[in-house]
This record gives sequence, structure tokens and C-alpha cells, in this order.
Amino acid sequence: SAEDKAGNLIYKDKDISETKVAMRQWQKANPEIVAWWLKIPEEYRRQGYLIEPGLGRRRDFLDSQEAADGEEARSELLNFKGQSSGSAAVHLATIDLVEGYAPLERWGPGTGLVQQGHDALMLEVPMAEAERAKKELAAVMTRRVRGLDVQFSAKAKILQHWC
Repeated sequence: SAEDKAGNLIYKDKDISETKVAMRQWQKANPEIVAWWLKIPEEYRRQGYLIEPGLGRRRDFLDSQEAADGEEARSELLNFKGQSSGSAAVHLATIDLVEGYAPLERWGPGTGLVQQGHDALMLEVPMAEAERAKKELAAVMTRRVRGLDVQFSAKAKILQHWC
């Protein structure tokens, strides 16, 4: 279902056998990820839950019958720590941003932080403040989260319309 910028499906001409070959090649080139994929369901089976390392949030997967089995449930297990740790990075960045550079309504009603997504923040600022806001936003979003050996990084853009 992935699309390019023009809305075209980029994998529409690939059949399942080509996809499987590409996946096997990718797995061979990234054995550490494959090993991690094997550990996550085992961790869930042993504990009955998973904990995201950044903020320590726990997920029990109560809505997933037999969460360690079945492809959909397996995907939920494998994605939980990465997605929730990224979300933790955004939550921490939000606190730093609002407590520091951009308290709510700093430049008047409806300004400052106007949107927080699981992987993005959006500020409404006067154009004269746009370059500084861009730098501040990139700075708070570029961070390490405890328990992870990666640094999250971000780039900010200046736009005049939300779309």
C-alpha cells in the first residue's frame, strides 16, 4: 500500500515471490534485527507483557488473543517497543519545548504548540520567529531515550499552510 509523492503504488508490479526474496536478502543483511524479532515474542511469553524502555510504559496486549501467535499479533509485539519509544521521544520533546522555548500562546491565542503526533510536533509562530522555531524544534526532537542505543533525530520545516 506504499505510495510515492504522486499517489502511485510503488510495489504494484511486485509479486509475492519477489517480495519474499527481497525480505530474505534484507534479513540476511540485518541479522541483529532478526535476532531481536525472535527475542520479543519470547519476552512477552515469559512476562505476559512488554515494557517500552523510554518511559517504562507497559502493554499487556489484552486485546490480542494469544498475542505471541498469529501474524497480526506478532506484528503488534514486534512494533511495540520501537513505536512507543519513538512516541516517548516526542513526549519528552513536547515537555522541553513547552516548558522552554514555546509555552502555549506565547505569541498570542492559537500560537505555540498546535499539534502533537506520535512522531511529530507542529508550532504556530509569527514568520519573524520561523527560523528560530525551526532550530528549537529540531533541537528538542533530536535526543536519546534511556534504554535505547539509538539517537532519534528530526528535521523541521517552515510552511505557511498546514497542508
